[in-house]
Amino acid sequence: MRTSSTTVHVPMQRRCVIAVTFLWCSLCCGWAHLEIEEQIAAITLQLEEKPDDPDLYLQRAELHRFHKDWKLASADYGQAEKLDPKLTAVRLGRGRMLLESGEFESAKSTLDGVLKEKPDEAQAFFLRGRAVAKLGRAREAVRDFDSALPIMHRPTAEHYLERARTLVGMKDIEANAEAIRGIEQGIARLGSLNTLHRYAAEIEVASGHTDEAIARIDALVVKTKGHLEWLKMRADVLADSGRCEEAAQAYKECLAKIDQIPAHRQAVPLIVKLKLQTEAAIDKLTSGRSDKAEIPSHH
Repeated sequence: MRTSSTTVHVPMQRRCVIAVTFLWCSLCCGWAHLEIEEQIAAITLQLEEKPDDPDLYLQRAELHRFHKDWKLASADYGQAEKLDPKLTAVRLGRGRMLLESGEFESAKSTLDGVLKEKPDEAQAFFLRGRAVAKLGRAREAVRDFDSALPIMHRPTAEHYLERARTLVGMKDIEANAEAIRGIEQGIARLGSLNTLHRYAAEIEVASGHTDEAIARIDALVVKTKGHLEWLKMRADVLADSGRCEEAAQAYKECLAKIDQIPAHRQAVPLIVKLKLQTEAAIDKLTSGRSDKAEIPSHH
């Protein structure tokens, strides 16, 4: 919101970015106690007192976008931009809205404009990458992701996974290798996150690099002192690659690890499910049945 004469002045552009970021966090994390409609109504009342405040129009536009009211969101983005044509946050919001509403070419065009004015705007690069990926131009999308990630202040694992999934979707061994290299960059920057390691191992398996996948998982088994997630994945990879004896032994190690868990924790639904899956996998192996590995595209 606008600052008073007794507070430190915060530039309009920064205030809008802060306002939109806080709003987005409240929506995604469940901080907001009011329903979206009530929040919109509250901002509308504020606009009656401050009809020339672009911050308020921008916040209401974001609420409409989150609610998928595209026409209302577009109108509020337009009014915010009319009041302050220099607000990058408005054009970013509009680009995101067009992307989410399926207008991929228009989203790209809008984000092209943002990047023409601010060639170091990481969000614009990443959003444009999503738009061109939807248009079937995966290589172009990856270039935008590669432009965005190094200059992002706080990238998440999902950003690196999205880049990797786009490459995997190209169904090319070299693209798979590039996807793994990108995930490794994410691990180097963000730390040893399970989601990144898991997807890298899945790509290795899909590429026919079972030994590489096993080596990656083995390192995680050691690092986590035999965490069930990695023991189970190791067994699954061995089974999917047809290494039945090794897989059977790996599944037995997984069951032995479960047996070491205190009885009250073994009753947790997730552990119960894992144990049932492991026992079923052993039964399948001993009966001579096996499944084939699938190429990961989304997870």
